[in-house]
Amino acid sequence: MIYGVVPPWLDHTPRDWMTERLVPSERLPVFDAPAGTHLRVVATEGGIDDWAAYAHFDSYSAEWVAAHGNKLPVEDAAALFPLFDAKRYRR
Repeated sequence: MIYGVVPPWLDHTPRDWMTERLVPSERLPVFDAPAGTHLRVVATEGGIDDWAAYAHFDSYSAEWVAAHGNKLPVEDAAALFPLFDAKRYRR
């Protein structure tokens, strides 16, 4: 898959599907969350053709996580959101 290019079968997929994930806490050990819990991960697009991803516990809304969550390292974000171009990740 070429990063940043939307495959044809995702052309009409709602954007929410591509920008929010629930992942087991074990997949993101950097957050030191209790085993067996889930994290809500949200990708947000910036105003200068960049993007970033934030995470927090799944009990919080996507809007809250995007505004107040912990920013993911580029490697974790790119693995969770392969349709976004990793080179454009906001550092």
